[in-house]
Amino acid sequence: MPFGSMVMLMVKWAFASIPALLIIAMVWALIIGIIGGIGAVAR
Repeated sequence: MPFGSMVMLMVKWAFASIPALLIIAMVWALIIGIIGGIGAVAR
């Protein structure tokens, strides 16, 4: 695989990972919020 096309592939991967990370972060925030809400109600 030529070096230039390998670099372009890695750049595309980096840009594609940004929305995926945002979605994962939102899911984690939702889960933590639900668990925190259950903990607050239980007190």
